[in-house]
Amino acid sequence: MILIFTLIAFVTLAGAVFAMSLRNLVHCALCLMLAFGGLAEPPQQPAVTPSWVMGAGVAVLTFGSLAAAVLAGQGALANPKTDVAADVAVKRIGEKLMTDYVLPLEVVALLLTAALIGAVSIAMREEPK
Repeated sequence: MILIFTLIAFVTLAGAVFAMSLRNLVHCALCLMLAFGGLAEPPQQPAVTPSWVMGAGVAVLTFGSLAAAVLAGQGALANPKTDVAADVAVKRIGEKLMTDYVLPLEVVALLLTAALIGAVSIAMREEPK
């Protein structure tokens, strides 16, 4: 039994180390699957434990609260209100951005562009050999 555990532990650790150190993405994914496979050995446990019972209770409470919220909101689905005010509000925001707040809009656009270029340059940087 100790020999089997030691073998599985070694394979799991080797898979994790190789998943972090290999440069080929496909090989990394395969080694990660190997590490996850080593971690997936089921221990011998009883079928119903106190934590299982507590988890079932939390699941029932969650389902009950969600069902109550859905049933309470059925009246809103029966009488949908067509609200045109949202469309008008979006139009007003666009007009304000293009007339009164042009400079802050351009500054934010420049900042986001610089951040994107920086992220791409960091991602594409090659390691020195």
